[in-house]
Amino acid sequence: WEPASPFFDVPDVNDHAPVLLTAGKRIFHFATQSLRGWDNAGNVVRYSDDNGVTWSKPTTMLSRDDPRHLSQPCSAFVAKNGHLVVACDGDLHKDERLITSADGGKTWRVAAGDMRATAGRYAIHPAVAQRDDGQIINFLRDPDPMPVQLSRDMGETWTQKDSPFPGIRGGQKASALKLQSKALLLISMDNKGTVVGKGGTFAALSLDDGET
Repeated sequence: WEPASPFFDVPDVNDHAPVLLTAGKRIFHFATQSLRGWDNAGNVVRYSDDNGVTWSKPTTMLSRDDPRHLSQPCSAFVAKNGHLVVACDGDLHKDERLITSADGGKTWRVAAGDMRATAGRYAIHPAVAQRDDGQIINFLRDPDPMPVQLSRDMGETWTQKDSPFPGIRGGQKASALKLQSKALLLISMDNKGTVVGKGGTFAALSLDDGET
C-alpha cells in the first residue's frame, strides 16, 4: 500500500458519508456536502475511469435548496435497466428515499416512496440491492427486529415485513450486495447474541432473494 493521502475535501463543508460504486470500468463516488453536522446538505457525485487515479469535477445531484434535498448517501447499485440507484437519508433525518439517474449520473430524480414512513417509526441508513425479479430490497437501521422492505416501482412505493435479524443501533450500518452468483449477501451486527452466540458482526446469505 502507498501512504494514505486526502481523498476528497471541500472547504467549509462536511464531506460526509462516502459511497463508492463500480459500474463497468467507471467508479462513482457519492458524498454529502453538509453545512451543519450532516444536515443543511446537498449531495455530490464524481467519477473515475482510471481506477481512482484521477477524478471528474464533482457535480451536485440535488441542491440543498431543493425542497426534497437529501443528506447522507447510504448505499448504491446499478439497476437491471442501467439506472444508477442511491439510497439516502433525508436532510434533518426527515425521510429516507432513493435518488436515481437514467443518464449515467448527469441528472437525478428523487423517488416518492419514503422508507421511514413505511417503517412507521424512526429508521435510517437503508441498505439496498435489486432482486432477480427486479424488486428493490431494503434493510433499515434502528427498529428491532430489522425491517426488510420491497419496492416494485423503483422506490415510488414500499411494502414491509420483519426480517429474522436483530435491529442495529447508532454507529452501525448494514450492507446488502447482490453477488454474481445471484445470491443476496447481508452484512450486519448482532447486538443481542440471537444470531451469532455472544454477538458481533455476521454475514447472512440468501439463495432465494431474501425470502430465507
